Amino acid sequence: MALQTSFADGVHGAFLTGDLFNLYVWFEIMPVASFGLMILKADTTRIHASIKYVLLNQIFTLTLLLVIGLIYGGHRCAEPGRAPF
Repeated sequence: MALQTSFADGVHGAFLTGDLFNLYVWFEIMPVASFGLMILKADTTRIHASIKYVLLNQIFTLTLLLVIGLIYGGHRCAEPGRAPF
């Protein structure tokens, strides 16, 4: 139940956030909860699928963080909450 609530919190936070960096944070909360839900009843197939999921998720989140950093750097904005977009 706690993992489902954490995942729902991540979804709600992603929709209600005001800037890109907080969107990244909420996108990081969702996969942690979903990974926990995937391995709740672990068997060999689920563990292999979970490992692939985590690896692909890390590639996505690192790319997202890089893009967010480039956007904030391009606007010369040190404070994400005050970005001019």
